[in-house]
Parts: sequence; C-alpha cells; structure tokens
Amino acid sequence: MTATSATPHVALGAALHFDHVLADDPRPFEGLVHALVADVPVDQLRTFHVPDSKHKAPPPERFDLHKLIERVRSGATWLASVSTAPGTPDADQLEIAAGTVGADRPARSLTRCRYALKVAIGPAPLAKLGAARAVDAIIAFADAVAARAGVVQWAPSTTYASCLASGGASTQLTREQNSHIGDLLYWQPRWGDAIRGPQWGTFLGASHVEALGGIDAIARGSQCARAVPLRSGGAFLQATSLDAPIVEDTDDGGVLARLASYLAPVMGQRA
Repeated sequence: MTATSATPHVALGAALHFDHVLADDPRPFEGLVHALVADVPVDQLRTFHVPDSKHKAPPPERFDLHKLIERVRSGATWLASVSTAPGTPDADQLEIAAGTVGADRPARSLTRCRYALKVAIGPAPLAKLGAARAVDAIIAFADAVAARAGVVQWAPSTTYASCLASGGASTQLTREQNSHIGDLLYWQPRWGDAIRGPQWGTFLGASHVEALGGIDAIARGSQCARAVPLRSGGAFLQATSLDAPIVEDTDDGGVLARLASYLAPVMGQRA
C-alpha cells in the first residue's frame, strides 16, 4: 500500500536508539520539540515525565518546555515527553518521548544503546507541519545524538504509528497489527549492533556505513531515494520519495525486500 504525502489519513512513527546523554546536553531534544510542535496550539500540548525513582509518575502538565528541560538536566528523569492532551482524537495526536536519565543511573534499555526516542505524529498535525519538515527534524536529532539505529515508518493511524515505533501493543490495533509489531522486535536486543529495519526510513550507525563501503557506495548500491550522511559517520536511508511512502510496511513494489538484501551484512542473521 502506498499513499501520497498529501493523504490526510497517514501518520508517521519514528524511533531512534542512541547513547548521547540528554541530561548533560538536552539541546537535541529541545530542538526536536520546537520543530515538531511549531504549528500545534500550546493549549493542546502537555508535558509528562517519569522520575527515576520508586515514586509514581505525576499526571501530565500544561506545556512548559523550559520546566521539562530543567527536569531532564537534573538527570533524575527517566523519560520526558511532550504530547497532545489525553483524549485527543487519534488523527490529531502527537507525541515525542525520550529516555533522559543521567549517565550515572541505569538506562533500562532493551537494546545495545542506552536510550531511545519515540515520535508519533497524526495525520492532522503532520499535514500542518509537512512531511519533509517532520522527517528532516528527526534526521537532525539523529545527527545531534549520533544515533546508532532507528526507523521512520508510515501507518494508517497514529496509534499504530506509535506502536510500530515503540514496539508496544494496543487494544485499538488488530491482532495482525500487534503480531506484526511483535515480529519486528526479534532483533531488539541487538539494535545498535545490528540495524533496526529496514523500513521506509532506516538509520545506520557509523560501523554499518563502514561495513557497507561508505556513504557514496551506499548511495549508489542501496537504490534508495535519499542517503543522508550523519556527522557521526552514520547515515539515514529513505527508501522511496515522500510522494510515495510505504505505508503499514506493505511492500507492494519489493522495495524493502531489495533494501534488506543490500543491508544483509549489517542486519541480524537468523541461525
């Protein structure tokens, strides 16, 4: 299934895995939030944080990014997020959540990387923001934190996009959708060592780029619509144009299958 970037019923989900300590330098997170919520009315936004303690997480608060960033700087916040208010219709939802605990505390990661970022943008805010701006903002964050793995995906609902990014399940999804998400988690313990994906958008770490012969070789050999180098030595591969995104991982044209074949040296291999 494909759809144009102007289609009003497509959501974006993204996840990045990295080692950058946002408690020491929260500018990448702050910049990403500014970029993605620019067209969302402030009264529709909330902030939320999970303390790295046995205390219960407080309820969401009215949007105050400065206050949230100060909590991140404390090093005692395990997760920080900005999202639309609870009860917002699926198509209007937006969420940006990142692991932000200090380097002196356990990160509780299920991957080879210490931290993860999740982004989910519903069709309505995505239409206002523009798909290109959203994807470029995610790439900019990946560049700033030297991401070692990650994906950008398209889905018919914000809930599905969010779960595809986070690896979570939802009662709002079909059995087949939840099962598909479970299948995608097979190599989760190795993400950062092995790549995550491939998907419509796939992030490579520096070691992956080196193993594939460098960014120029990847740009030629991957047959992707775009290969963006990162300052870390990593890269972002965009499988198709924004006018023809791959939605819900449905690979009618075999694009992802060909990309998987090309990326086989840096993917997890089943015994």
